Amino acid sequence: MIDPIGSVAVAARIALVTVFAAAVAAKFGAAARSRFRAAVAGLVPRLRGRPAESVATAVIVTEWAVTITLLLPGIAGFVLAAATLTAFTIAIAAAVRRGATTACHCFGRSARPVSGVQLVRNLLLLMVTGIGLATTATGHHPRAISDWWIAAFAGVVLGASLIVFDDLADLIRPAPSPTRHNRTEPDHPR
Repeated sequence: MIDPIGSVAVAARIALVTVFAAAVAAKFGAAARSRFRAAVAGLVPRLRGRPAESVATAVIVTEWAVTITLLLPGIAGFVLAAATLTAFTIAIAAAVRRGATTACHCFGRSARPVSGVQLVRNLLLLMVTGIGLATTATGHHPRAISDWWIAAFAGVVLGASLIVFDDLADLIRPAPSPTRHNRTEPDHPR
């Protein structure tokens, strides 16, 4: 018989591993790190120059630590993920409130400026983290190997969906309406 609590714990863990591993992979290479460093400086204006470089490096190291810690049994990975996601959410909220037009480069190249979409994504990630923490703390685990595989697959799908959340939001967000000109002449010739 399937253990739904244990399966949810595994799915949440794998979803977060997927997200954090993708974030680290997206910052691999000199050009990607440079874009991310510029994004950090744009999102947190007081971090120009060397401080932005240090914070960008700290973010990448933290994302690695979260990924690795989530692969270990227990709740430590969820606690570290919650703290990291909270810090990211606060930084993005402050940037959105300031009207920043910088892309976060969280998952690689992006021309899309930070917005409420990234805040919703981070809140969803925090929710997954909380659910994972709560279900892992119960000590339940899937019993059958098939249950592990199903939970892991669900986690990868959830994680991948959260990685492309910005694109998914574009699909459901209404397109901007064309601007109308206040002219007395018709828009087309007669």
